[in-house]
Amino acid sequence: MINYKKGMNRFILIEVIIMILGLTSCGIFGKTINQMMNSDLDANAAADSQKKVVEAFIAQDASSLKKLLTKNAINKIDNLDAKLNEAIIFCKGQYVSHEYHFSTGGYNSYGKKQITIDLFIRFKTIENTYVIDCQQMVYDDFNNDLGIFRLSVIEQSMAEYSTDWKRYRENPEEPAIEIYYEGVLK
Repeated sequence: MINYKKGMNRFILIEVIIMILGLTSCGIFGKTINQMMNSDLDANAAADSQKKVVEAFIAQDASSLKKLLTKNAINKIDNLDAKLNEAIIFCKGQYVSHEYHFSTGGYNSYGKKQITIDLFIRFKTIENTYVIDCQQMVYDDFNNDLGIFRLSVIEQSMAEYSTDWKRYRENPEEPAIEIYYEGVLK
């Protein structure tokens, strides 16, 4: 009888340890896989978007840029076509190169989520280097309005000194096309 109890206690202890390890690993791996899937989605969306934005600026094609915008941005931004043309023309000179990086953000409420990308492109021409910043919705459970909803352009040399640009960077929620001449929003 004593050996039976010791054996049963060991058996129960081993099962409890296995269950704890199993549940812990499911939580860890489930989260990691989910994060990896989201980061792949974000990286692919950022790479695709930067390619299309850069191509539009090189070709000076505002209509291609407009196709990348959300429906909400198209409906809410006044004088959209003129602002897109102005943004394209602002980047003067023949294209030399570009580089980009991005960060992601999101919102989650009752199982529904939105994922946004802040795409930051350094666009170099023979005359100057510009910063093109795009806020893009890449996943939206609420109204499925995907695309760029905010775009701003500034000369790189002015970006770190411009108070208007910094204000934009702190609160980029409303759809807009913004061009900063000598660091000032016009």
